Amino acid sequence: VAVLERAADADGARLLADRDVQEARQLARAEPLFDLLLEPPDQQHLAEEVTQLFARERSPLLNLRHEAEHRLRLVPLVDDFNGIERELPDDWADARLVLKVADDGECDRAAALLGPANPGRLGNSVLFTAARRGPGLAPDAARRLLRRLDDAQIRGRLWLVDATEAPQEQLRERPSLRRTWETALTRLPADWSDLYGEVRLDSSDYVERAALFLSPLNPSRYGGVTDLRFRCARRFGYGVAPEVAARCFERCDEAGITGGIEILRVLSDTDSVHTQGPVWYVGGRSV
Repeated sequence: VAVLERAADADGARLLADRDVQEARQLARAEPLFDLLLEPPDQQHLAEEVTQLFARERSPLLNLRHEAEHRLRLVPLVDDFNGIERELPDDWADARLVLKVADDGECDRAAALLGPANPGRLGNSVLFTAARRGPGLAPDAARRLLRRLDDAQIRGRLWLVDATEAPQEQLRERPSLRRTWETALTRLPADWSDLYGEVRLDSSDYVERAALFLSPLNPSRYGGVTDLRFRCARRFGYGVAPEVAARCFERCDEAGITGGIEILRVLSDTDSVHTQGPVWYVGGRSV
């Protein structure tokens, strides 16, 4: 891969020390390159123009007065993101990123393709956040969006602005999903027959893998972005057997997926007649 750089880059005129900008291994510990004074993201809109950005320290990376002859290394954006993610601490919660688009004429299209991330715009730079814990654009979703830009041959470089770590209360040890499930079952009536439950994952980054591991439960998306609901039948009827559910939760535990389980509704000693089991109505829908 050919590497082309311009004088405004850190390696060119040496305006900033290499260790603060250039080396990927220091990105996770780097001081924030700038403070973004943005309004809270509006989840219902696509990219919006950012009109104010104040720099605590102006660096060549964020020099938005680009000369026509500027050039950026043609590295796939997904590879840039993967490299940044590898250097982040294990307990990172969210990361603010800036995409510097090589062609000014492609900025609008790049921002539109990154629309689900609700990015901001300043010149030919597109700003967005990837969140590993809680609501926000999960890393896997960020990769999918960046892959769209790669497929559309939109070139540029992706840089880490800053990252935050999860609060300590989120990091304390939680019981495994299987143990949580088995504990929840012990609190049910002895003659329970059917239940409707919910898995609440600790991170949106877990949703896709958890849905795969929990596929025998036929999970459905209700409530929050990290919630999966399912049915369980103790003896017969529609719903997974409790033993199968326990094994599925164990697979999530083995993959490092954490969260909680809540039993929302339960019935006792049901006797289905020409049906597959009881039907609950939630939000006007049968489940």
